Amino acid sequence: MRLYLLAMESEAKDIINSYKLVQDKPFKLYKNDYNLLAITGIGKVNSAFVLTYVTQHFDITEVVNLGFVGAFGNYQVGDNIFVEEAVYHDFNLTVFGYKHGEVPNIKEDLKPDFNYYKKLKNYFRGSKLYTGDSFQESKIDDNFIVDMEATALFHVCFLLGLKIVSIKTVSDVIGFNSNLEEYKNFEEVGSKNIFELYNKIEELLK
Repeated sequence: MRLYLLAMESEAKDIINSYKLVQDKPFKLYKNDYNLLAITGIGKVNSAFVLTYVTQHFDITEVVNLGFVGAFGNYQVGDNIFVEEAVYHDFNLTVFGYKHGEVPNIKEDLKPDFNYYKKLKNYFRGSKLYTGDSFQESKIDDNFIVDMEATALFHVCFLLGLKIVSIKTVSDVIGFNSNLEEYKNFEEVGSKNIFELYNKIEELLK
């Protein structure tokens, strides 16, 4: 069964019109004839908890993460971006010889399932994604996207041996005007972008 994970109900509100709410606590879980959809809440712990919980109660074979991201570089609000690699920007054990963002028990880069990559690479621009428990308003790299959940999802999928793909919609561009204000404006209408993205993914991953 395919599991869709989104951090906020505001991102998913157009998708869940075709789903039935099957659980309200400790997080909202929706189901249709083919898929599950969970609202993880914001942040790494919430997202990791929800993914782990659902895999313990349902036969999940693949995970699709959708949602809003900030961006820095050559991006525009509304761009859909395929996550080619997921990294923590707030995990730092460099004093012990690790790369910035490297987790000791993860011996390889956190990347999407290769078959997903082959199916989707021609439809979406790719980028590295950074994850951390803060709303990012400053530069991390030259060209990147940033959120507060996805790398934790890749991390859990790596540990559980699950396939995962993440495609994000740019809600704000760091360094242009106020990206916080830009995000607030996009949040009001962005669920329509996510809904269109969801339909495209359902078509491509048949």
